[in-house]
Amino acid sequence: MSVIDKATQAPEERKTIVKSNRMVKAKTPFTKLEHRVVASLIAQIDRDQESFGIQRVSLRNIIERAEVSSTEIFRKARDICDRLVEKSVGICTYDEDRGRVYTAYTLFRQCRYVEQEGLIEAKFEEEMRPLLLQLKNRFTMYSLNFFLRLPSRHSMRIYELLKMREDLGAMRISVEEFRETLGLENSYDRFTDLRRLVVEKARHQIKENTDIQFTYRVEREGRTAKWLRFFVQTSGREEDPVEGPAPQMDINVDTGSETDLRFDVKTWFLKGLSQEEVRGLDQKEIEALHESARSEAKKCHPDGKKSVIASETLRRMEEKWEPGRS
Repeated sequence: MSVIDKATQAPEERKTIVKSNRMVKAKTPFTKLEHRVVASLIAQIDRDQESFGIQRVSLRNIIERAEVSSTEIFRKARDICDRLVEKSVGICTYDEDRGRVYTAYTLFRQCRYVEQEGLIEAKFEEEMRPLLLQLKNRFTMYSLNFFLRLPSRHSMRIYELLKMREDLGAMRISVEEFRETLGLENSYDRFTDLRRLVVEKARHQIKENTDIQFTYRVEREGRTAKWLRFFVQTSGREEDPVEGPAPQMDINVDTGSETDLRFDVKTWFLKGLSQEEVRGLDQKEIEALHESARSEAKKCHPDGKKSVIASETLRRMEEKWEPGRS
């Protein structure tokens, strides 16, 4: 019996990935194959546990779910294990006194390839518990199958980010943060290349392979692209795709005439809290947090439109709240 055939004897694997939003926004310097392995391992986690056990994934199952014919992942399995215990994920949090804090986490304590069974077995570092275990709020869920079908690491990361904001229907991110999150600080110096080779490719790949699709706008200050505003729609894989607005739109932050996206910031903030956290907050605390975040947002964007201020206020409220949960 071949290695590939033996791999099919692995137990049935779970099909849903659940991560904290901080993990979704983390800087993850993985290749496409590494992303597939990590995602499959995360999907195997029993999220009700207090600590990590050994997670096992079949490489054959990854190939089948990704709907690819290449067996490259078997040839590179040892190298993948080596790299996964060496690489770290970077997460930014907000400290009231010190501002933004960047923390690098080692993802795995160990990772091994069982060649005769075609399995990768790994154990996550215990420091990853707040990001992957017993998640009650501020987490993102999405289909492992859809994620594995994406043919590039950039479309994988953009898909995760958009699933995080799917309920809201929109996501606004600075070009700088977008580059950093995708690990593109030193790539695609010209924004036109970033747009054509990353954003546009991802737009087509996500539409063709997953349960959502997106359009976007480029927001500029003068001639410089400063922000990307994504609009997310459920595609309905079994139905006709939902037709959205034109995919390529540029607006000027100051002079753009497009209709603003409006939503109640405090409602969306509370939506991400558990019932216990909501009960523990009084209206004065919520108002104080909102006013502090809104004041910072207005200072950052003194001439920003209402939708810009609202989106930035929500982001800052979430950042300010996170340290209390660590």
